[in-house]
Amino acid sequence: MIDYMVKKADLELSLLAVDATDKASMSNMFKNIGQDNLGGCILLTAVLTDGIFSHLKENDFTSVYAAKLGALETLKEVVDFDAMEFFVAFTSVSGLFGFGGQTNYGV
Repeated sequence: MIDYMVKKADLELSLLAVDATDKASMSNMFKNIGQDNLGGCILLTAVLTDGIFSHLKENDFTSVYAAKLGALETLKEVVDFDAMEFFVAFTSVSGLFGFGGQTNYGV
């Protein structure tokens, strides 16, 4: 899919890494892109806190949830969702399908 998108003449594809829970960082990133140039957004939030379910603590869940939901909340504050053609948020299927040690990723 990336190969297909890169070959599109009218598409500028950017991969940017910022603290998606920080409103100032996100505002600055979208200011540099320009809302008129933003066709859509794919949100890939990553937090690594693997562990066997019985050994996980409350913070192991809250840190994952805070990052994923915090990024979405920040996006809602800085981006006009109605102006975008698409928005995709990924999470891990590990929490659903039971890969060992990744129960808390299925937000």
